[in-house]
Amino acid sequence: MVSPEPPIRYYRARRARFPAVVMVGAIVGVVALGAGAAWGIGRLGGASTLGTVGLGAAPGDFADDQTNSDGIVAEPGVDPAAADGPGRPAATSMAMVGDSITDGSADAIRYVLASQGFDEITIDAVTSRRIEEGTGKGSPLSGIKSLYRLLADGTSADVWVIALGTNDVGLYDDPAEYRRLVTTMVEMIPDDLPLVWVDVYRVEHLADTVVYNEILGEIVSARPDSAVVSWFAHASDPGADVLRDDQVHPNRNGTTVFASVVAAGISQVS
Repeated sequence: MVSPEPPIRYYRARRARFPAVVMVGAIVGVVALGAGAAWGIGRLGGASTLGTVGLGAAPGDFADDQTNSDGIVAEPGVDPAAADGPGRPAATSMAMVGDSITDGSADAIRYVLASQGFDEITIDAVTSRRIEEGTGKGSPLSGIKSLYRLLADGTSADVWVIALGTNDVGLYDDPAEYRRLVTTMVEMIPDDLPLVWVDVYRVEHLADTVVYNEILGEIVSARPDSAVVSWFAHASDPGADVLRDDQVHPNRNGTTVFASVVAAGISQVS
């Protein structure tokens, strides 16, 4: 059941231009941040262990798994080196569906991914976008409809990224609704394509945010070659200086960090 509270109308995030020195720092930050945290990365042939995995994690950091030179988790008892070999070609294309946080960070995301060899970057992001609600006529087109349109138009990507939920937390009385929304979008992505989902931070709905992120991590971690990366880890850190005064949208430094979080997640699954 949807609560009577009206949806938050976010302003359109302004995009800042990034001097080369700032963005070089962002690229380095992709490795240093390790996405802050990732709920899980799909194992070869099975679901991942729900946990926090950074890019710099050593093989010993996984309880029953081992990691090969590309950071791919092998099944227990399998030599990580055996998982090396041809595998999936390096990703060079990405498609992303998001809201105003993604929209405001789009330039930074393109810059960081281009530096990593991506030559096809599709970002569909609008202000106030919700996962399911929104027709595009008088309200932003929903994430589900936007994803459907991209797929129907033949959008091809080596990896998909979703960054939605900020405008949904706190608007549902039953946590099962979060599970339904996330599951719907996850099941729309072709099974053989990697998926990254960026979690959310809403300080005025903090309890609901935590519930949503936990459900998100549980669902995505059960999908092979998938990961949830944590914007929450950075946005909730008072010393990180990544948010504007509204405590929702990233400031100039925050867009750089957000881009690094996205890029680190892509590195984990591809």
